[in-house]
Amino acid sequence: MSDAILGGPVPLQSNLYMPRTFADQVMRAVSRREWVLVLGPRQHGKTSAIFRFKRDLRESGFECGSVDLQRAPVLATFESFLEWFARQLARSLGRDIQPPAAADRGQVVEWLRGVVPPDAPTVILIDEASAIKDDVWRNSFYGQLRSLKNAVAEADENSFETRLVFVFAGTFDPVAILHRDNSPFNIVQNIDTDDLSEESARIMATAIWGGADDDAVAAIYAGVGGQPFLLQLLFDAVAACSPVDRRAAVDVELNSLRDRGHDHLRAIFRFVISDPELMDVVGRVVADGFAPFRAANSKDKFLEVLGVMRLDGARLTFRNALYAHSAKNLIQLGSPAEAEAGEAAVFDYTEESFDFVVDPQLREIAFAAQKGAVACHRGQSYRLALAGFGVALEAVLIDWLTEKGVAQYELARTSAVDRATRTGDSWRLVAREGRDPPAEWRLITLCRVAREVPGVAGQIEIPEVIRDLRNCIHPAVMRQRYRPEGQLAPEANMSAAALAAVIRDIKPPNP
Repeated sequence: MSDAILGGPVPLQSNLYMPRTFADQVMRAVSRREWVLVLGPRQHGKTSAIFRFKRDLRESGFECGSVDLQRAPVLATFESFLEWFARQLARSLGRDIQPPAAADRGQVVEWLRGVVPPDAPTVILIDEASAIKDDVWRNSFYGQLRSLKNAVAEADENSFETRLVFVFAGTFDPVAILHRDNSPFNIVQNIDTDDLSEESARIMATAIWGGADDDAVAAIYAGVGGQPFLLQLLFDAVAACSPVDRRAAVDVELNSLRDRGHDHLRAIFRFVISDPELMDVVGRVVADGFAPFRAANSKDKFLEVLGVMRLDGARLTFRNALYAHSAKNLIQLGSPAEAEAGEAAVFDYTEESFDFVVDPQLREIAFAAQKGAVACHRGQSYRLALAGFGVALEAVLIDWLTEKGVAQYELARTSAVDRATRTGDSWRLVAREGRDPPAEWRLITLCRVAREVPGVAGQIEIPEVIRDLRNCIHPAVMRQRYRPEGQLAPEANMSAAALAAVIRDIKPPNP
């Protein structure tokens, strides 16, 4: 039986944890009392490293506790969130909690004072640091931590402020989730997670297989690089094979990953599909083999954080051959045969798939538009397919926001405007959108406002890709950036996938 760890962090006692450069960097920074932000792809070893940070830091004389923000329940107030955070931290530290006075229950520092040991250096590890869904809470929480970090410069050597060290970890774009003036992430040491070396992969495979097989390891490493989860996934898949059959089995498993995909790949490329700017960079790397890395552009950095890309000098390239293959299928560049192979990107829904749309007319419009778009796509009428997918999305969002009620969609509309103002985005409401109901809004406004309303699993990822791509059907725009009909298949595929992502995020689960 294989010992591969395919779900959750690698246990402390497991011999499958491979030492990582980023973990050593974090330990050195913390020993100097520096705050740290660890960014890296999901399933890349951050949480496994956090387990070991806690053990090693405690052995080095630090008090150390951790909180996984992804585990936060649905709470009604910011004060209740801070109490949950403090109780989780107290449990991790093995301490009791002293709640602050009622007037101070909205102050992060006062909750920390009631938990942190009074006379020992204390490291607080925050995993999934971007998982605070409420924008106001997230900015307040991290804004207060930034103030705490700033206070260290003027504090006494043994003061409360200087005894605290924070390590944040996650997979996110710091620029996108926090206003710059509120963020501690741009005044701490940033450390990126690193892939496993081929030698580490060989050690891991030997432990799982009970013996060495250099040819099989080399073939797997050539396919997925040093991505820890994918390495273990493939090592586990061929663990039962005899040494003589293993090399051939590796090719079968790699081909299966390329052809059928995996939840790991879908999770990564979900972010890419939902952001036209990310799609643009990925498309350039598909076409040219690389894209220039723009150091000041957070989107380029986010592709590296997601794990899709790696930095090769001053260029972005794909992290591994599997991601390159997946991206090529997503973008659908190349020959007509390759485009036909990508037809699975178009999701063909039944009428029952739209049963969550309450208004019967909007339900019929959404289903008919999507059905027509699929038919046009299969007939290679890609401009009409773009129009159909856009109409379907508008109908779904109008119904969804209308059903939320005036109070909620007006609050979300205000939040969307505030977000655009803070981030310098050029989008603004037109006159009618400030007074009229969602049925009178542009598609871009429907998308922006809907992002501010929680879906079935928290804040939803409403891609604007359909809105942007629908420009391909406007005659004036078509003439400015003309492409023949047959070259619009990639845009039609992206539109279909974007609509599918929206339906997934707002449709209630079956009872």
